[in-house]
Amino acid sequence: MLPAFPVVLPGLRRPLEIIAKPHRKLVQVVTDLQEMNFGYCEGLTAEEIIQKKQ
Repeated sequence: MLPAFPVVLPGLRRPLEIIAKPHRKLVQVVTDLQEMNFGYCEGLTAEEIIQKKQ
């Protein structure tokens, strides 16, 4: 089980639980989130967020 990091970003009703992937730095995941519409990010894993971005 990979660790989940609660991430608080402006505009979210609650912290995101981001599942850390070994090849993804948390900072990069947060940067990826900031480039997206936060409303669609809740409940997604880091990998799902990255895929949705593409």
